Amino acid sequence: MEPRGDGGAPPAGEVDRTRHLARRAEAVRRRAEDLLLRKEALADALARTSRTIADTETRLAETLDQLAETRPEDGERLRREAREAREFASRERDRAAERGADRPS
Repeated sequence: MEPRGDGGAPPAGEVDRTRHLARRAEAVRRRAEDLLLRKEALADALARTSRTIADTETRLAETLDQLAETRPEDGERLRREAREAREFASRERDRAAERGADRPS
């Protein structure tokens, strides 16, 4: 702290308060860094989950298409469900890309 205009040092209480506030500010800064790292880890986990969901939906669509070939009586319904699964997979891949996971799984 700067000396006072009267040439004396600041009162001990002011020095203690300044030190306390500096310690608190450092603790808040560390907590903010920890939260940022956690946010990034959660975003990565969400992106991985979105990619996994998209891959699963794509496999489901392929299976439904195969079933549609072997069960002509249910073919229209199965192909519609396969199309919906592919659309869902596409949306999940978009979500993964938005979360910064645009690399293929």
